[in-house]
Amino acid sequence: MKRYLGSPARLLLGLTCALVMGASPGEGVAVAAVESSKGNLCRTFPQNATFPEDFPSENASSVGVCALARPEMKQPNPYSHIMSFQSSGASVVVGINSSLSLWLKAGEETHHLNDSLKAEAWNMVCVGLSVAHDTPTSTPEEKHPPAKAYQVWASLQGLPLDVPLGANITEWEEDVKVCVGTSSKRDASFTGFVTGVTLQVGKGELTPDNCSLLLEANQLTAPLNESWTPHGPVFALEEDLREPCNTPVLTLVLRETWDHDKALRWCRSLGGHFPTEEVTVGMMTLNCTSEEHLSWTSDASERKEGPTATCPVLLASGGVGRLPCLSELECSLCQVPAGLPYTLFGALTDFDRHYRLSARQDGFFFFQGETSNITRSAAGWTLQSRLHRRQLHLNGSVGVMGRRAWRSSSHAHAADTLTFTVCNAIQFSSDDGVCVLRSERCDGRVHAPDMSDEEDCGSRRLLGKDAHYDPGVRPFAGQKLTIYYMFEVMVVNKMETDKGLANVELNLHLRWEDDRLRFVDTKMGRNSFPCHQIWTPTFLMFAGYYIGPAVHPAANRTLCYLYWEEMPRQEHQLDDPLMGEPGTGRDGAGRAGRALRRGRYMTRANISQYNNFVASYPCLLRVSRYPFGKYMCNLTFGLFGDHENVDWKVIDPRQENGNPPILYYHGDHDLLDYKLEKITLYVHNNMMTLTLHLIGQPDYHLINNFLPSTLMFFICYSSFFFPIAGFNERIMVSLTSLLVLVALFSQATDSYVKTPYYKLIDVWYVSLIILCFLVVIANGVVNYLRVQRVKSHSSLMKKVVLAKKLNIATPLTRSPKPPRALTSPSHLSYPSTAPVTLPRLANPRKLTRYPFKPV
Repeated sequence: MKRYLGSPARLLLGLTCALVMGASPGEGVAVAAVESSKGNLCRTFPQNATFPEDFPSENASSVGVCALARPEMKQPNPYSHIMSFQSSGASVVVGINSSLSLWLKAGEETHHLNDSLKAEAWNMVCVGLSVAHDTPTSTPEEKHPPAKAYQVWASLQGLPLDVPLGANITEWEEDVKVCVGTSSKRDASFTGFVTGVTLQVGKGELTPDNCSLLLEANQLTAPLNESWTPHGPVFALEEDLREPCNTPVLTLVLRETWDHDKALRWCRSLGGHFPTEEVTVGMMTLNCTSEEHLSWTSDASERKEGPTATCPVLLASGGVGRLPCLSELECSLCQVPAGLPYTLFGALTDFDRHYRLSARQDGFFFFQGETSNITRSAAGWTLQSRLHRRQLHLNGSVGVMGRRAWRSSSHAHAADTLTFTVCNAIQFSSDDGVCVLRSERCDGRVHAPDMSDEEDCGSRRLLGKDAHYDPGVRPFAGQKLTIYYMFEVMVVNKMETDKGLANVELNLHLRWEDDRLRFVDTKMGRNSFPCHQIWTPTFLMFAGYYIGPAVHPAANRTLCYLYWEEMPRQEHQLDDPLMGEPGTGRDGAGRAGRALRRGRYMTRANISQYNNFVASYPCLLRVSRYPFGKYMCNLTFGLFGDHENVDWKVIDPRQENGNPPILYYHGDHDLLDYKLEKITLYVHNNMMTLTLHLIGQPDYHLINNFLPSTLMFFICYSSFFFPIAGFNERIMVSLTSLLVLVALFSQATDSYVKTPYYKLIDVWYVSLIILCFLVVIANGVVNYLRVQRVKSHSSLMKKVVLAKKLNIATPLTRSPKPPRALTSPSHLSYPSTAPVTLPRLANPRKLTRYPFKPV
């Protein structure tokens, strides 16, 4: 019979150090229970109180640690630590793999042994170091003594093991740290029980003769104190150990016609197993059938899948054969260790809670308590007491183990849900009696064959509230409320400048505390519950940095949950058929109050809320440098109501670097008109602003606007290179280019965003149109000067100079070819900057055009 040592708060305080414990087998012995791979229990032994002054010496040359370990059959990790001890320069670890085979590790070297531990049985394991030989002693001048060679030794069930490992240690200069499980976060602890932990110092391989010596010197004591340091789901209990190293076995007869799997499940629910091929001798006397096959057995071979798979079977005539696993045998044999405790959970007060299994010589068995017993008849199982006449019945041929509806003979229609189980303190019973690790209960993965380990894990048993809880009032009203946040930008859709809208899909993670709520029955991982049952932050969203138009998100998905990386330890409660967690039945409130006083509720838990939404909002950009430039598109979140008393803190530590923090975004950065440079988050005035940093992408406009307009201007400008006399060609080209530029400008203004102010592209088009207009005007002036009459040589000179300046395509320094000889030898010259030879004027009145050809 085992019982807990007080409340969970006391269970986790540590273990008391005692060099000698006067506990003998059969009495309450302190046992450490490691519930999951993240639990460990460590204690440091002072060097001056552990080792002799001259250690190591001839009389004391070895140190080690011994314990009784009872591992669970199913280990959650393939490489698990059972116990270890370490000091300066020394570290020795013993552990098991998924098949419970032993391995040892000294320093960085690991050795795998061929020996294995027995599941759900006490195994005496020892490991240590012994001085192999001494190196030369050091001289007084040497600061550090020479290293000593140590040999690793180990034993299992009192028999030494072959361990070819060694270590070099300078001196035992520090204290010795002994751990049950592993103290490293990188490694995993085994799941199971440990007792009889002793630190041994002496000579040779310090292996005890029997496990009773370990129990007498057990360092785990009650009450628990601070000499041991627990971490994670590890606790202590008292257990009634009767012959832990040599437990007799009871052979039971299961008289149900079941196949291999059902019969094995029934046997396992009793805490037993099928007989092996080696121990079938002597079982023929329990002949329960007239058929050829007597019972299912077990072997170490792997079973194939499918309907044709075969399983080993014990023959009625002796020997072992094989039979399809789906075959049904009339009966089967089950071997159960004697002395296993069986517990009855449920809302009853007039029956015993704890029972022992008793078996008769013919294989029939029943469960005996102090005042009650559970027996079987042809009608089914019956729970009755010798103190009163009340009886509960379990009808049918179903097994008695597990969670069942027991009915009273006086109230046939009323049923009491009771759980009768052999599961230990770190296990949970499924409805059909299969024991799974309590850490696997409600973890989101099915472990029990009937899948009942994932039932009653949600909102029905998760949430408890104060009597006057109001979801509309935030926790810690009038005080600072810390809300942790984390943004994840999933998608940023394409953005068009003419629409000016940003479409963003966001994940917003929030976490806060609420001291008005109580949480129970939580599983490791995520525990979901409806958000409308509690207060949750309500946000006001608007576009802009301080103020702007309201934003109403669409496609909103919200999930509220608790997340526990390690399940908090909860105490067994015998009045709960679900083995420890308070329910919400008729006495839910009263039981909740009692649970709160006992500390079984988890208070001030981290409540998490996941929000996924799509927000479409205007960016309110001033695109003066369009299609170039950098811009910021803001979306601001503010808490609705009492936002001044909110302190925002980031969850993701990566978002703490930099000011403002940069959000990681792995989506598409090409947003059509813009390129997404980065996403930042500003926290200001109790508000949060999500900012998209955008860079204009002018590639499209360079091809469709800037290049064509530039070409048209060059075409317009090229009209200056046409002959001056070809006025029609010059004016048509320049005018056509001007008209095309105006058309391009009109087309461009219809395709991009319209603003009341000029943009860079507008300035570009207007500038080119003005330049082309000036070209047209210049061509007209040049032609006017060409056709204007001149009356004297001086006026002709002025016209020539002005025409050359307007006709900028004509080089000012080029000298024209001399004209043919004229009737008069006289010559006129242009100014020195543009020398031109003019013909002689025979009749100046007839000189009416420039340029002209001689007559």
